[in-house]
Amino acid sequence: MELRPILSALLRNKTGPLLVALQVALSLAILANALFIVSERRAVVTRPSGLADEHATFYIEVRNLANATPEQQLASIKRQTAILRAVPGVVGAAHASQMPLSQSGWNTSVAVDRRQTHESATTSMYISGDSLVHALGLKIVDGRDFLPQELVDLNETTTRDLPGQVLITRALAEKLWPGASAVGKTMFFGYGEDAQATQVVGVIDRLEGAHAPVGLAAVHVISVGQQALVHASRQQLGDRGARLRDPLLEASRAARMARGILLPAEERLATRSGD
Repeated sequence: MELRPILSALLRNKTGPLLVALQVALSLAILANALFIVSERRAVVTRPSGLADEHATFYIEVRNLANATPEQQLASIKRQTAILRAVPGVVGAAHASQMPLSQSGWNTSVAVDRRQTHESATTSMYISGDSLVHALGLKIVDGRDFLPQELVDLNETTTRDLPGQVLITRALAEKLWPGASAVGKTMFFGYGEDAQATQVVGVIDRLEGAHAPVGLAAVHVISVGQQALVHASRQQLGDRGARLRDPLLEASRAARMARGILLPAEERLATRSGD
């Protein structure tokens, strides 16, 4: 094929070739940007959550529409959690303020000294009246889990004080106290005179937050009467969602008895796959 006639024609009218080159360059830029976004999102979705068995861990979102007192809400939460624990094949169940990588949760700032003028890190904050270590199959690498007597029932209408103990992830411990054990150290939620002190009693190997920086999470053992929360359940290894259908229905009845609403299981039952 003769290229000279083609090149001669292109040189006589340079506008067309320039437009084609610009179109190609723009298309390649859009494609490269799209591939980068997909790669970044895939890296977030596929990173380990810290759960013992992601395929067998489910959560149910409950929203109580009743104008109940904090004491009534706490009683309803505990009743719903007990229903899930009683199901054959369920290894652990707990109510929690959020779930890993769910894009819906709480973040907070933490510091190692009240006199700081800015935070040491921003971390996800898990709140549960039960052992999330047992319910989610988390691995403690230093220290211990919460003791039963450390469970606190909090009435948010009368106090905002947090419990005196906390679990943190290995990533957060390394960020706050590089190269040293975090167990026994004092960590502050917030900074300045209003910062609340708490003691680290254990370090979790890994637990992702809802949308905080990778691996930075703190867990408080505390029961709070909330209008909305999630119930996390973990089944025996190899079990799948079929066994949770009946407890979902039972939890729905319990929620209605409390004049609340449990969103339909078909819409709110979720599991995250690592495949």
